[in-house]
Amino acid sequence: QWQWMPGVVVMSQLCPQGMEATMFALLAGCANIGSQVSDYLGAYLLWHLGVHPSGAPNEGAQFENLWKASLVSTLLPAITILLIPVFIPQAKQTDKLLLNDTTSATAGSLMSRWIEWRTGRSPGTAEP
Repeated sequence: QWQWMPGVVVMSQLCPQGMEATMFALLAGCANIGSQVSDYLGAYLLWHLGVHPSGAPNEGAQFENLWKASLVSTLLPAITILLIPVFIPQAKQTDKLLLNDTTSATAGSLMSRWIEWRTGRSPGTAEP
């Protein structure tokens, strides 16, 4: 579970005070959903490529497109590695990341800016 450590450290800096357990639960939930979705998408990809061996003798033809599935499973994580500079803040681990609004983990996010642009008001505020 050491792979969780970078995410937990960033989440501890990004979450509002007192919400650490909730944010950790959300992180765990997202990881579980991601695992389930990847299982289903991987099974669908194998089915789509015709890779569905049954264990019968002489079924080597079932594996002709397995290299394509392997290529996809190698390239998709590589894309996320390339996106690290975009999504990881340029800050030290000990720096405070929530400076403007320390009560909200989503203040200034793309979604909140989009909602503000579409509605003309800040997210979470009541309609006039």
